[in-house]
Amino acid sequence: MECAKCGRKLKDLKSIERGYGPKCWKKSKENPDLVDMLREGDTDEARTG
Repeated sequence: MECAKCGRKLKDLKSIERGYGPKCWKKSKENPDLVDMLREGDTDEARTG
């Protein structure tokens, strides 16, 4: 499984459950609009932002 934000391979079980690596998870918590955008499936735009 890959990170929903950056596309890196997820290795940690907690990261796999979240769908984000630890750095991207921290950033997504700081930017809740990003989480909503990713839930809607707009991952291409999120990766470039």
